[in-house]
Amino acid sequence: MKARLVTPCCLLLFLTAASAGCVQRLYPGPALPRDQVAVVAPNPAASDISVQVVALDDEPVNLQTGLYGLMPGSHTFELILSPITLAEADPETLAPGALSSPGVMYPLKHQRSIHITLDLAAGQTYGFAGSYRADRFQFWVYNTATDEVIYEHAF
Repeated sequence: MKARLVTPCCLLLFLTAASAGCVQRLYPGPALPRDQVAVVAPNPAASDISVQVVALDDEPVNLQTGLYGLMPGSHTFELILSPITLAEADPETLAPGALSSPGVMYPLKHQRSIHITLDLAAGQTYGFAGSYRADRFQFWVYNTATDEVIYEHAF
């Protein structure tokens, strides 16, 4: 019976922290106020592709969901884009580290890797999003406060 009481409490704490916009720091030194860092959000809710950041400024990382704080300025990202499908897939074709949500699969055969360089401003949050239709990706980075697209690529 205790396990049933703990699970909803843990879920409530997690949702409260997520809605508060907790930012994971990806820069050295002490934590800075949010208006002094640039924030990236690899998988906002308004995207029908999975965006995984596998390298940041030539350093390996594994960023899939959440908010990540960076020092303002120019940053290079290596991204793996995957379409999201509700179809069941053969486990042999799933991407390493694929999210385990029921029914959501990330087929390896449709993944694409891209490198982008962005100039990020302090106090701004940037969403990485996109779509996948007819074997074609549309990827964009946008300022979440203004919806201004700062980078766009179709392939």
